[in-house]
Amino acid sequence: MSKAIMLIPIEENVGLTTVSLGIISALQNNYSVINFFKPIVNSNNKKKIDHSSQLIRNNHSISIIEPIFQKINNIRYEKNFFSNLIEKIIDKYKNYKDNAKITLIEGINIKNSYISNELNFKIAKILNANIVLVAAFKNVNYLSKLKKENLDSYLYKNVKGVVLNKKNEPSFLKIEKNIKKFDFFYQKRIFLKNYFPKKIKCFDNIVSIPWNMTLLETPILNIIRYINAFIICKKNKTNNILINKIKILKNNFNHLEKENISNSLIIIENSLLNIFKFYIISLNKKNINFSILVTSGNIKKYSLYLSFLEMNIPIFFTYLDSYEVLILLKNFNFKCDPKDFIRIEKIKNYTKLFFSKKWIKKVLEQKKNSSYIVSSEFFKYHLKKTAISLGKTILLPEGNDPRIIKSAIICNNLKIANCILLGNINEIKKIALSNKIYLNKNIQIIDPETIKRKYEADLIEIYKKKRIDVKNVKEDIKKNIVLAMLLLLNDVVDGVVAGATNTTAEVIRTALRIVKISSKYKLISSIFFMLLKENTLIYSDCAINPNPTSDQLSEIAIQSFDSAKIFGIDPKIAMLSYSTGLSGGENILIEKIILAKKILNKKRPDILVEGPIQYDAAIEPKISKLKFPESSLKGKATVFIFPDLNSGNIAYKAVQNSTHSICIGPILQGIRKPVNDLSRGSSVDDIVYTIAATVIQSKNKKK
Repeated sequence: MSKAIMLIPIEENVGLTTVSLGIISALQNNYSVINFFKPIVNSNNKKKIDHSSQLIRNNHSISIIEPIFQKINNIRYEKNFFSNLIEKIIDKYKNYKDNAKITLIEGINIKNSYISNELNFKIAKILNANIVLVAAFKNVNYLSKLKKENLDSYLYKNVKGVVLNKKNEPSFLKIEKNIKKFDFFYQKRIFLKNYFPKKIKCFDNIVSIPWNMTLLETPILNIIRYINAFIICKKNKTNNILINKIKILKNNFNHLEKENISNSLIIIENSLLNIFKFYIISLNKKNINFSILVTSGNIKKYSLYLSFLEMNIPIFFTYLDSYEVLILLKNFNFKCDPKDFIRIEKIKNYTKLFFSKKWIKKVLEQKKNSSYIVSSEFFKYHLKKTAISLGKTILLPEGNDPRIIKSAIICNNLKIANCILLGNINEIKKIALSNKIYLNKNIQIIDPETIKRKYEADLIEIYKKKRIDVKNVKEDIKKNIVLAMLLLLNDVVDGVVAGATNTTAEVIRTALRIVKISSKYKLISSIFFMLLKENTLIYSDCAINPNPTSDQLSEIAIQSFDSAKIFGIDPKIAMLSYSTGLSGGENILIEKIILAKKILNKKRPDILVEGPIQYDAAIEPKISKLKFPESSLKGKATVFIFPDLNSGNIAYKAVQNSTHSICIGPILQGIRKPVNDLSRGSSVDDIVYTIAATVIQSKNKKK
């Protein structure tokens, strides 16, 4: 089974790609096939070049999932755009994930940390990834703050490791407050020898990577070009010089003789250059490679600069003062060139040493009896993508409702389904125009007046068998909902979605008369997909059966189990009650659930079911362990069977409105061909997802 690890930076400049290189190298010791995925690059760069992906592609024999290039600073406020972006990420990931045993996902890191965290946590959840938090060592206390403020329970449970990077990172720049003129000086490295976090209560499995200055070596010419300085010495002297330290000098140079200045860039004010010359003579005799950058440069002192050439020291000058240079250098990008194979090899070999087999094992581990969490975003994606792959035709008998027209256009454009509107063509066009809806030529409209005579004989035959007075045929055939069911019965379409203007009773009654119940079942029931914050659950039956018997409850559970399978949800069924196990004593309500479970076990021993059980014990592992330790569900139920319509309907509406969750349904079960009912308050999104669900239901229906 493919697994995913997502590196989430909790701040800027944590060395994320360096950590990626190390983890990939460590993983490759045990796993031959690995993917790398950086979902989003915060750029609208037309060249579409991502530094991290390019660097890892050039230096690891692994598959790279191409990122999405997008400016994302304001996506938090653009709901539709955010949703589309998430779908693109899922699409890219799904196309590659089964090719590898491990996918390493590198999170985004932008200045707006709120948006970064929100996006990263959302991506981790929808891709069901184990999380590794990456922080700079000096800001380790921020982890506790992050836990409290940003990590919901799902994410907290899935944080499998922490990387504290850049331990003992030096600081060479300090700006004194209340001093107008910049006072610059060399500050020795700050070592946090006694500051290892012995207790980060919210996380364990921590790796600490010490700062290694040699890994930052960059060609001197990169720095000189960046600050637009002038080269005084001959260019061939600078070709092979690498810099990994920057020294800022003021008045006292005695410490230079004691310190290692190899591969250093020494910054000095032009006014101090004469004094500096005497000290540099002794340093030069030691054959140490270093370079000099003179700030506040003066071309009139060119002869003074030339005197350093005799000592074979690369020297540069700039008209900028030291303050301006240091501000520029603070923003200098020390990133590796993807083609700098020697330096990258050093980084890989260094960082992988800190990721032990034990750490990797914990990062990859999944709890026993854990099931795949179907996030709301992933479920919506699954609905759409599965529907698109099937290419079915869905009939919408309420074609004169603006919401239905909009939904049909969306589904046709996205190829979720070929939607047909049933209604008067001129009336539908007029409604579309008045609601500023562009009705393109791809939308098929069937005028009921042109086809109703064709299906009149079929309705007469059905009414005779049902012993319904055939005198009603003339009136009933005029109803779009009746005509729609006749078209479905004759396989003109693959499914029907109605209820925007018709009542639930009318939709179901017509379906029962014309399409009929499946031969496998004795009743029709319903499910609602509850798209909650942490996962997607199924509630049943919350719309059809007022007070089901034990036998009917068992059938509702079987139908719900089969539906869960069709829609990609691992069905673990909880038959709900006001008590758990036998704690409620002898009671007719409890006995009904106990008998329903026995019937279900006899009919379908393959179904994992528990009951009677309270909702909290069914969904929360800790409470399950306390209330029902022998439960086979272990607090991980995904399908909830309510004992009656009262409790089911109240529960789904309470959850939907209290949590502001998306609720898709009712999706009808047990009908011979797919028919689904809409709430009369349905939004366009609700209708689109119901159409997609109807398409998926039609997959296994025999014509």
